[in-house]
Amino acid sequence: MARDDDFTSTASSTPMSIETAVQKLKEIAAQQSDLVELYVETARFVALTSGYVPISSNLTLGEDNPHPEDGKGLTIEFIVPVYNSIHHARNCIRSVLEHATAPYHLFVVNDCSDSHTRRELREMLAGCANATLLDHQQNMGYLRSVNEAIGAGGADIRVMLNSDAMLSSGACERLREGFESDESIGVISAVSTWANWTKIPFPAGANRLDLEAFIAAQSDLGRVDIGNASGFFFAVRQTLFKELGLFDEAYNPGYWEEADFCMLAMSKGWRVVVDRQLYIYHHGWGSFQKSGRDLHMERNRGTFMARWQAPYQRLEAQWRAQNPVSVLAQRLSSPTIRAECGARILFVAADGQKTQFNTALIQLVNGLVSHGINANIAWLDAIDETLLDMMPMYFRPTIGAALASQYQGFDRYIAACDRSAAFIASIGASGPTPRIAFTSDNNDSDEIAPGWRTAAASAAQLHLPHAVNDDMFYLRDKQAEIDILFNVPASDWNVRTRDHIARLDAALKEIHPGIITAITGPSDIQHHLPGIRHAGNPHRLTDIAPIYGNALAVVDYAAEAGARLGFLQIASSGAIPVVDISIESDAVIRPSVNCCAVTLATPGTAAIGLLRLLSDQQGRKLMQTEALATAKAYSLQQQVGHARKVLDVLTGGDTVTHALESVA
Repeated sequence: MARDDDFTSTASSTPMSIETAVQKLKEIAAQQSDLVELYVETARFVALTSGYVPISSNLTLGEDNPHPEDGKGLTIEFIVPVYNSIHHARNCIRSVLEHATAPYHLFVVNDCSDSHTRRELREMLAGCANATLLDHQQNMGYLRSVNEAIGAGGADIRVMLNSDAMLSSGACERLREGFESDESIGVISAVSTWANWTKIPFPAGANRLDLEAFIAAQSDLGRVDIGNASGFFFAVRQTLFKELGLFDEAYNPGYWEEADFCMLAMSKGWRVVVDRQLYIYHHGWGSFQKSGRDLHMERNRGTFMARWQAPYQRLEAQWRAQNPVSVLAQRLSSPTIRAECGARILFVAADGQKTQFNTALIQLVNGLVSHGINANIAWLDAIDETLLDMMPMYFRPTIGAALASQYQGFDRYIAACDRSAAFIASIGASGPTPRIAFTSDNNDSDEIAPGWRTAAASAAQLHLPHAVNDDMFYLRDKQAEIDILFNVPASDWNVRTRDHIARLDAALKEIHPGIITAITGPSDIQHHLPGIRHAGNPHRLTDIAPIYGNALAVVDYAAEAGARLGFLQIASSGAIPVVDISIESDAVIRPSVNCCAVTLATPGTAAIGLLRLLSDQQGRKLMQTEALATAKAYSLQQQVGHARKVLDVLTGGDTVTHALESVA
């Protein structure tokens, strides 16, 4: 339902005509009439539902926080439940600490995560006076974690923020302004590229910073009734919890509880609105583990529909007929949504295949964007779509060279090869074009090496060492169940690889019949190698990491097996990387020190070397310690603090060769 603040003109806007204003008022009146009918129908439904206790009362609400004497406005508390997935939670927590404005407090609820997540959360929040860590010794579920934090606080505004979401700058000001503007507003939500009724598109060539700035600039839109607010960013006036109680734990661990709360709030006369000038990044599916997720969703949907089906379907039909967020989708179709937030950097590559170079490039750009540096990637050719699903993406790349106009407007272009450098020159980009390479891994793609052989001496050369995300790849709490894991990417599954693995596995089991081997790769591996446990065919890094961590040693059959990123991922997971004895030692790979070197060309000899590794528990422990130390030295989290140095280099006046020791 539209409100007055939807069409109030600003000082810089063109005054609205009387005819347009009258038409707006007529539309608003009609929508208000529909919503009043919905309130009445919902209230009747609640009254007729016998024996229904709508909201849990297991916890007592804390005392209300008084308004601060310094006049800074309403107090805000953010509640972030965390269960593992620290790679999401780290950015979420950092975004709150960076962008929230006083007076605010942050509650982080560690719902019995693994030891790595627990340790990282404690380290992140140590010394933060405006943050509290609630630590569970057993898993309570998302909803009970939220209710616990609600009971522990008492601010004027309580914001449930999913751990895979990130707070935007100015969010606190928008919330305070929204709740102060209308005392009947009970819930405020935001728009996001992953939401239910408030979803907006993520245009190619844009990143999280672009969307944040673009949405904030839509001053003619403002807040409007939505009825059903998504839980990824769910801001509630404290008064509602006093009146309605906490979230109903019948929905624990989660899903549909926010819809239930919205329906109950509206039945009591409260407004549920979306702020169309507030964008919150939300990855989606990151706050809940996969196990049981679909079951919880289906069960809770049944619970919700048993209570609210008739009024909810009416509300949904009204939303489908007149979605108040659709106007943003139309405006986002414009190619000029790029934010004016500092220098804009575009990395241009020709090869869009699923290589370790491109994986590292995505990690780099993600790190830049998460630290407020406006960066993106353009691939000139069609790409392997699974590349974009390997990890959370804080940007959407541009793909294809047909429309040169979409590449305009960047302050610095970085080339990955000769072809991309030539393309950058063809679109009239001014200034030199630096080249990028990842240290010790310049032959990852056939298209990348030539660019380096012919690079002009005057061009800056950015040598960036590989970095492993140790919030995805880390030593797990449980003991490994697999002795030897064979890792076979789909692109490298062929007859030669199959025969080699079959002979190596046979040699291992002939000497030691009790050895446990497993393999990752395409599903038809099970048909060709039935004697080896199939560990799946994962492509997401979060799925690959625990498989590595469940093995004592990993033999990588990727064509890029000598590439350092894959080596570091295996080492960071606590497994021993297995390399061919022909690989030369360098700063990353040190055969017989942090990895097991065997003669892979001779399966019998390789089997003896692998079994020697498995039988020498003390030697294997020392090698694992060295492997973990190497991975730590090239850790994404260790290096992320230096990401801003990249901007200094890329936008500086001197075009000199520069080697960064760390980048995210």
